Amino acid sequence: MTSNFKMKGRHQIVSAWRHGFCQWREHSGPGHQRSSYEEKATPLSQLDGTIPVMSPTSELTQKTLTERGFRGFVSFRELGDSGVPAEPGIYVVLRTSGETPSFLSRNAAGHLKGRDPSVTADELRGAWVDGATIIYIGKATAGRDGQRGLRTRLDEYRRHGAGGMAGHWGGRYIWQLADSDALLVAWLPISDRDPGVAEAELIAEFMELHGARPFANRNKGAASS
Repeated sequence: MTSNFKMKGRHQIVSAWRHGFCQWREHSGPGHQRSSYEEKATPLSQLDGTIPVMSPTSELTQKTLTERGFRGFVSFRELGDSGVPAEPGIYVVLRTSGETPSFLSRNAAGHLKGRDPSVTADELRGAWVDGATIIYIGKATAGRDGQRGLRTRLDEYRRHGAGGMAGHWGGRYIWQLADSDALLVAWLPISDRDPGVAEAELIAEFMELHGARPFANRNKGAASS
């Protein structure tokens, strides 16, 4: 993996860190010189030397993703000029606006095999995760011929959202957001292990933080076949 961040077991470490942070919140107060968190919680840097020390929120934001090696953070319309690598890897879609989302009645994505990508507003509201920046996590494998990877997969996602017949049914909920043009895409090349495993681990970490899958992820991810 090109990032120095070790994702294996990450959700367990996040859980331990959050427990320590809760102790700090419960025991610290005005004028407190040394927090209980400092005395009781083990810093992340001691739990695993490859993990950068996170901010108190430990959220999956553009800043923390950048620290892990994610690159891009561009809109879908800018993908063609952004030097997306051809290697396998994982990618995320982010919504940086903190405003309550508005949903379109019809999904602009292509109708693959005659299927309408549109879902009801109630389904979209039920899937929405308040406070989350990431709204979709995906993977890009090399494919049987070794010719696929991030560049091909993200181009399929873009073309499907534009109404084309490209095969990217997963993640289609994002195209029913009224501000889908403002969404950002970032990617992380992975060459030393299965991108499907990395995808599942990042989804698990998101679920540890938010108690639900990302908005447009309808499954937990799986290892590539």
